[in-house]
Amino acid sequence: LLFLASTVHATIIVSRESSSAIHYGDGLEVNISIFNNESRDKTITVYEQAQDAAFIHPSQPSYKISRNQIPYFKWQFSLPAYQIRVLSYQVKPLTIGEFRSAPTKVVVDGEIYYSDSLKVQVMCIVDGVCGSGENFLNCAEDCTSGRADGICDNLVDLRCDPDCSFDVDCAKKEISFWEKVQLFFAQLFS
Repeated sequence: LLFLASTVHATIIVSRESSSAIHYGDGLEVNISIFNNESRDKTITVYEQAQDAAFIHPSQPSYKISRNQIPYFKWQFSLPAYQIRVLSYQVKPLTIGEFRSAPTKVVVDGEIYYSDSLKVQVMCIVDGVCGSGENFLNCAEDCTSGRADGICDNLVDLRCDPDCSFDVDCAKKEISFWEKVQLFFAQLFS
């Protein structure tokens, strides 16, 4: 009961929201909400890591740190008592799959508060074209086996995959009737 009471009366409450899934090439809007649950104004500093994405708005990060040049957004502002402020930014994830971002860090009076981590599924655009960023692993609907997509799918399917250094399908020009039957049943039950 004591733990619940201290959680309800937290000084600062931080949350972060975004879509749970987008298509590759789409922009992702992220909203960070900060609530001042105290009876006095607070000076708030917010740090948001924005890695593996192109910047839409703002168009540049506030700064970059470390040898890896990890980009961050930074905001600093005064937040009146019992007020909420929502910060928004837009990025475009650079790859298909799961886009992740570390928790938002909020510093107030020397204390640190965090949001949850951000996880967004970036899906391929199923349009019959094996396009930029798509391959057999992340967009099998468009990038069927045997296509030049940067991935050696290593399937025995009578399609010579140009991405493989060795593909048994490239080595065989003709296969026997029984090999065709075996291949048919292997594909049927896989």
